[in-house]
Amino acid sequence: MKIFFAHSVYDYGTEQEKIWLDNIREYYPGGEIISSSTINDKIDNNDRYKGMRHVEEKYFFPLIDNSDVVIIVPSQNVKRFTIGAVIEMKYAFSKDKKIQIIENGKIRDIDESDKRKCEDTVAFHIPGEDPVRMIDLIKDKGFNF
Repeated sequence: MKIFFAHSVYDYGTEQEKIWLDNIREYYPGGEIISSSTINDKIDNNDRYKGMRHVEEKYFFPLIDNSDVVIIVPSQNVKRFTIGAVIEMKYAFSKDKKIQIIENGKIRDIDESDKRKCEDTVAFHIPGEDPVRMIDLIKDKGFNF
């Protein structure tokens, strides 16, 4: 069983990340966990300059394609889902992958209301302007799921 663990760069290398990985190991004993944090260290800087879409398509989407399940979690540090995790979730949905979420230390299947909640999350809000929802930001980055 291959498990892709999509989570925020803000949580890489934290105690919380270790707890989430332990949750996954307990839920899927013997599973091969591919963590977005270990991939992040392997991204070539020239690829980073080409933008998020290039990085996701080159580094993360192929791993999701070869995974049996994708597990996502909102960032503990910013208290919401971040764009990378939502893009990876939406890509996994487009490929009919099993998607789960870690919530209150438990792993459960994600449903449509969870998906909508992720998409409707406000990615950022500049005072005096309309809030930018995650789904709109993803479209602005050139992703069409």
